[in-house]
Amino acid sequence: MWNLQNLKCSERLKILKSLAYCDFRSEQEALREKLKSLEKKILVGGENLLEKADIQGQLLMQSAQELQERATEEEQLRKELERREVE
Repeated sequence: MWNLQNLKCSERLKILKSLAYCDFRSEQEALREKLKSLEKKILVGGENLLEKADIQGQLLMQSAQELQERATEEEQLRKELERREVE
């Protein structure tokens, strides 16, 4: 290892910048590996879980809308039946 006290200021700065750059590169590589790991977890069995969740969410919203429409139709039929009973 270097003895920083015996080096000129500019040389110390170069060494410190070099060390900081190395730390940055190793952190960057660690983040890349973490990202790869997360991507592997998302893609299971050749299926993208994010896309699957999105599709399921859309189907759920569609089902909820259909249920609402049926409830509205049921209410209209109930009112029509009550109206006819009164007549």
